[in-house]
Amino acid sequence: MQRRFFVTQVAQVLLPLVILTFPSGIVVGAAFMGVDLANFSFLFVYAFWISPSAQALLLLGFVMKSSRSGSQTTTRVFFHQP
Repeated sequence: MQRRFFVTQVAQVLLPLVILTFPSGIVVGAAFMGVDLANFSFLFVYAFWISPSAQALLLLGFVMKSSRSGSQTTTRVFFHQP
């Protein structure tokens, strides 16, 4: 459980970076080559829009897996009666 939580946290941090790398790489590459990117602004809009959705889906997947694993703990309370 702890390992899966740690992996989920790392993925949640790295996922926006991975999503934004592709459009940023295109813009940097186009800047070095001198290409006009007037019609490619949708790349950044799409990347910034999908990033929170991907993080939410990742966290939802973790919660669903942890609830299915059956590692739920039950708490029992015993009262001592004199």
